[in-house]
Amino acid sequence: MYIGCPRRCLQALLSSAISLLIASPPTPMLAANNPATTPVNWTLVLMSPTVSPRPFQGSDGRINLIYELVVTNMGKHPAKLKQLQVLNGDNPEQVILPLDSQDLQLLFRPAGSNRPSNLLEAGRAGIVWLNLTFAKPEEVPRKLLHRICFDGRSVINKPDSPSYTGAELNVDERAPIIVGPPLRGGGWLALNCYSSLGGHRRALLPINNKMQCSQRYAIDWMKLDDQHRTCTGNRTVMSSYPAYGQPVLAVADATVAGVVEGFADQPIGKLSGDPLYPGANTITLDLGNGTYGFYAHLKPGSIKVHEGDKVKRGLEIARLGNTGNSSAPHLHFHVTDGAEALGSNGIPYVFDSFMVEGKIKDFKSFIKAEQARSPHPFQPVTPGERHQNELPKEATVVSFP
Repeated sequence: MYIGCPRRCLQALLSSAISLLIASPPTPMLAANNPATTPVNWTLVLMSPTVSPRPFQGSDGRINLIYELVVTNMGKHPAKLKQLQVLNGDNPEQVILPLDSQDLQLLFRPAGSNRPSNLLEAGRAGIVWLNLTFAKPEEVPRKLLHRICFDGRSVINKPDSPSYTGAELNVDERAPIIVGPPLRGGGWLALNCYSSLGGHRRALLPINNKMQCSQRYAIDWMKLDDQHRTCTGNRTVMSSYPAYGQPVLAVADATVAGVVEGFADQPIGKLSGDPLYPGANTITLDLGNGTYGFYAHLKPGSIKVHEGDKVKRGLEIARLGNTGNSSAPHLHFHVTDGAEALGSNGIPYVFDSFMVEGKIKDFKSFIKAEQARSPHPFQPVTPGERHQNELPKEATVVSFP
């Protein structure tokens, strides 16, 4: 029974009911653990690994798992990456690698940019370069998971800091490829290695409609003289570099898969060359079982083999030069799962034997010494350390038997 104006009372009741519905939407009655009735799990920032990492041992004795995580912002608003955790896939409570926003400033880059950032704009992708290390082989997990957290806005355009877990990844348990030395003698400085923060390690390239990192485990080899210098005279003259003209060796009994030659040496300091053949004068060896060894920047006129030739480990196949995308004489070497130099996937390899002579500790001092033509800040290892079935770490100076 209404008291007063029935019409006004009815309007007030309706208004009250509508306000209640807006403030407190009904909660649906759902069956537990039923995927058909679970709420939508919005993941506006997607994670996608590039490859299943394959363990190998570095010259520091650590076991490494190296891969990249492509992160794509599918939302309408920027996302600021706050945290990324790599988890043990069999035990998600175990955090293998925790990265905070400062870590991501170093290890993350938006696609097409080399500027430090942890901001991913709407509709843009970026890459996180990951290297997990372990003291013992038994510590390496069989599976990996990834948990990401970022500041952004939700699907209903409200401030949000979601965190979610995904991008499960199986670890490739195959052993690395074992090879012999590509060079002879001592004083070989390993640069742009797997443990660096730039160079080859970040050469994730769009080739054949895929993201390829053929150079993931590549090394640039420069030779030091007895005063630990890479250049001993006029910097514009090839013969001033102890590396120039050194013999380049077959790392295994193999078949020559391909040879590129006809390029002249680049002027010192000019990283140009042909973008279709950045290695310029090159040799690719078929190592068997779908693996290939790639040698780049070889000296003009020095290649001694032809496509289809059979070669024995230790055979001189060319001389070291400065052709292609090279600023000073050095040998570029890497191993891939395909014959294309850059359009294949880089796979880990190790040298069966080498000695560590020393290390370059401070790269800023290294560059200053290069510019001043003075001895580098070399830290000798006395006596030399013998290493087997390992890959030299960045700035390690080694000798090959």
